[in-house]
Amino acid sequence: MARSFLALWLPYFATDRLGRTTDPLVTLTEQAGVPRVTAANKAALQLGIVTGMALADARALHPALSTRQANPLREQRSLTRLADWCGRYSPSVAFDGTDGLMIDITGCDHLFGGQAAMLGDLTARIEGLGYTTTAAIAPTPGAAWALARYAAPETVVSDPACLPDCLAPLPLAALRLQPETVAMLAQVGLRQIGDLLNLPRAPLAKRFGAQTNQRLAQALGHSAEAIAPRHPPSPYRLRLDWMEPLQRAEDLTAAAEHLLHQLCQQLEKDRCGIRHLTVGCYGTDGHTHWAAAHTSAPCRRPAQLLRLLEADLTACDMGFGIETMILSVAHKEKLEAVSSNLWQARTDMTENTAALTDQLNRRFSERRVGWSRPVASYIPERASAFLPALHYPCPGVNEAPKHAYASASSSSRPLRILPAPESMSVTALLPDYPPAAFYWRKESYRIKKGNTAERITPEWWNDPSLNAEDPSLGKDTRDYYLTESNSGKRFWLYRKGLYDHEQHYNREADSASDPPAWFLHGMMA
Repeated sequence: MARSFLALWLPYFATDRLGRTTDPLVTLTEQAGVPRVTAANKAALQLGIVTGMALADARALHPALSTRQANPLREQRSLTRLADWCGRYSPSVAFDGTDGLMIDITGCDHLFGGQAAMLGDLTARIEGLGYTTTAAIAPTPGAAWALARYAAPETVVSDPACLPDCLAPLPLAALRLQPETVAMLAQVGLRQIGDLLNLPRAPLAKRFGAQTNQRLAQALGHSAEAIAPRHPPSPYRLRLDWMEPLQRAEDLTAAAEHLLHQLCQQLEKDRCGIRHLTVGCYGTDGHTHWAAAHTSAPCRRPAQLLRLLEADLTACDMGFGIETMILSVAHKEKLEAVSSNLWQARTDMTENTAALTDQLNRRFSERRVGWSRPVASYIPERASAFLPALHYPCPGVNEAPKHAYASASSSSRPLRILPAPESMSVTALLPDYPPAAFYWRKESYRIKKGNTAERITPEWWNDPSLNAEDPSLGKDTRDYYLTESNSGKRFWLYRKGLYDHEQHYNREADSASDPPAWFLHGMMA
């Protein structure tokens, strides 16, 4: 299939965005303390006002000149909204500078009755939104760019063999060459693209640079040129148009349900499931409303996907009506069908867990819902990690990581621990024994019984700064104890560091080492 590209140029985009007017209008920015023109509308250009001119010189040409302060960020946002709206014609829409768009319409023109009808519909609608535009269709991006800016309005070239004849009368600036290169070519009498077609390429590149040959080859289709679309094309894309624009959000929901059933049938044939789904609602007034659904596991159940989209579709600003809905899959994964009743119960449990996770993500935000996954560490606070549910499979879909440590003392650890160990004061009768009493959070506790749970030493194999033979590692050694108070409460606490037995029994001995510290790390049920 031959490629086709549509180049859209908005020559007065910065001023048209402020509202189309027949009065001379320019946008200004300050350069070295002097206000200068950054954009001008058609009326101002006819008076001789050009980009880069000082405001004083522009006022001399037209004292009643209207001015506005330039806002590049706002102009970029406006161009982004226009690019989103142009997604109704093709999924591959790329920015072309600050005043144009490049659209890959390969395989899309038949939906609008052909390339000429598609081009006429696009330009008519954009001009109805208040923008002045010129556009062209050609087999290469370079040719489309040149024809949109320097050829007759709404030029359509379908056959690549016709490109030399169509480009020959255009000026050399249509090849997107640097102004210095165009001036150098003009000095030797080369002013049109046709002047370069029959010249030998090697001397041309040696005298005027390799870019000249490269741009010419790209425009003629002898060298490939790719565009960078804002969003990667989706392998699944369904479209629904209405003769009369929809005015109610309930109708949008019904239309989305209809498309979801068609999409899930296609996914079932390909044994795939959805992880990220987007729905674009294109209004008649140029605005685009997006609805998105993220799933924690591959899914192809229309009812579940519709519940995730319903809130966004209900919040859609209908404006003057929605005339097109496009549903596309941004990310998919393999999802095999269940062929045996033996695993049906387990599959239903997994799907129900994933559906619950998706609803919680929708209600509480994606950053607050996740799974606790085991981590290869013996340190309790490092033994698990909270990972977002949307980016990792839910329990039951895949097994736990193979590198997770199976601690032999996991049964002696509480299911939940404190966010961080909390310091406390302890009365210990003998070294290496559980404490007899401790003071924590302004309350005293007497220990009725306790036993040693486990000893954890620093993970020197994970920290290059540590050495297994370093005696100072004992300062970070933890001895955990399971204790029970007189009131029946059970605590999981530890002593950080080891007792120096000589110092412990000789209270008057002078030692520079700090005594061990005690911390409460969790509570048992």
